[in-house]
Amino acid sequence: MTNRHLFDEAGGQPAFLARLEQVAAAHLAALILREKDMEEGDYEVLAREVQILCRRHQVPFIAHTFAGAAKRLHADGLHLPLPLLRTMRQEGRALPGRLGTSCHSLEDVREA
Repeated sequence: MTNRHLFDEAGGQPAFLARLEQVAAAHLAALILREKDMEEGDYEVLAREVQILCRRHQVPFIAHTFAGAAKRLHADGLHLPLPLLRTMRQEGRALPGRLGTSCHSLEDVREA
């Protein structure tokens, strides 16, 4: 899971992407781009770049929070906070086959 703010003072986005390239080269099981404070459009621009480097290293790319961006990018998966998953389920929205959610209690696990 990512946190681009760790690179704010160390070179910003170029340093962040360079570090992700190094991490992806280690052949992770998957990379989750978790940048919840971004607007969806900005997230999608960054996600496109991250997805390219993931593909280069054959690492599954998993989007976080933004189901629309995940769908447009044909992400390998989507991770949602549980409250957002609840809302999407209540709306009857289609969810991707590879879906994860955040659980912080046994009750959350049972609901998920």
